[in-house]
Amino acid sequence: MSAEREQLKRFAFSLPPARRVALWIGGTVGFVFMLPIMFFVIVHSEASSTCLYCRTETKTATTLGWRMDRTNENAFTEWYREHRPMHEHLWMWRGRVGYNIYGLPIQGRGCGGRHPITDLPWKWELEYLQTASPEFVNGFFSGILSTNRSAQRIAVRSINDPMWERTLSEYRHSQAK
Repeated sequence: MSAEREQLKRFAFSLPPARRVALWIGGTVGFVFMLPIMFFVIVHSEASSTCLYCRTETKTATTLGWRMDRTNENAFTEWYREHRPMHEHLWMWRGRVGYNIYGLPIQGRGCGGRHPITDLPWKWELEYLQTASPEFVNGFFSGILSTNRSAQRIAVRSINDPMWERTLSEYRHSQAK
């Protein structure tokens, strides 16, 4: 190894000084030129989906071509198992984000319509449905399973709006102290 290093050193110092400076400047300019280009290269991306019924989440991460799938169950999943019938997962796409070599997100959620349930935090859904009447729960699930987009939105808003109101009133109350 040291013989190769000595040979490389002899070659580098055998070049005329102007040539050495030109190589150094060329390498620096090339490096500086590549920095902004690397800003647009996606090296890591994450896509996520949620089950429309039990809110189990699946995430697919891809880093330099290596794909890793992960499924996460949460407290709503457990509640659903105890209170609702068995089901096959019906995955709703939540979005995708891509990151460049610097770790900055450069690609957003993507295009296309998402199911309104993806905007409702599962914690709010769990908290609300635990205290709701069985009729409300059945109506909620029939609404989100509807093929009518406005029925889906109405079902989600039936939980989302009261939870936002409660959160805002708690915030205002904490600020008044």
